[in-house]
Amino acid sequence: MQEINWTLEELALLKANSCILQLSSHEIIFNEDSPADYIYYIRKGHIKHYHNTVTGKEIIVSICKSGEIIGLPAVLLRENRGVFAKTMEKCVLWRISRDEFIKILEKNINISIKLIMIFCSYVRNYEYRLEDLLAANTEAKVASLLCHLAGKRKEDKYYIDYRITHQEMANMIGACRQTVTEILGRFQDKGLIRMDKNNALEIPSWDDLYRVNSLKERNVSNL
Repeated sequence: MQEINWTLEELALLKANSCILQLSSHEIIFNEDSPADYIYYIRKGHIKHYHNTVTGKEIIVSICKSGEIIGLPAVLLRENRGVFAKTMEKCVLWRISRDEFIKILEKNINISIKLIMIFCSYVRNYEYRLEDLLAANTEAKVASLLCHLAGKRKEDKYYIDYRITHQEMANMIGACRQTVTEILGRFQDKGLIRMDKNNALEIPSWDDLYRVNSLKERNVSNL
């Protein structure tokens, strides 16, 4: 999602109207189809949204990081939750009730504008996911996924600086874990990715990795 630059005043307003939650890794924040009474500002950590299939398989639809707000659509639409939300690591969340959040939006136009930015990012995320799913082969899907997950930039390199398992990557693109592991190994052998000293996944050249996903070229050649 696009980085949201909250001001100190906006953060203070959100915090003043919230209940602070400190959660361990793999804790469920809300369940699919449960009542939606709260939104959550992620102060620290990463959270995944997912569905469970009838066979119990987890399908991850998005990963959210610190600075983002989760739980918005169901709260504002007054509907039940459309997905599960679970922590991927230790997290600190600010939980805000629907009524308090509506009051904040009514009084602060800048936060309302940021809310529009968040919803635009939701749309962009699903566009990216559709691109991943339409990729002709799993290698292209993995390359595209890594490009979209890489958020932290240092000099000309990009990083995925949080722990995401090969199984979770597979769950995001409809692949099996073993295939994803084999592809990541090939990417590492080619120098497309590597692990840095802090155990973060480093992408030395975003452009080189993105070229692996030649979806547009294949579509043109098939016309």
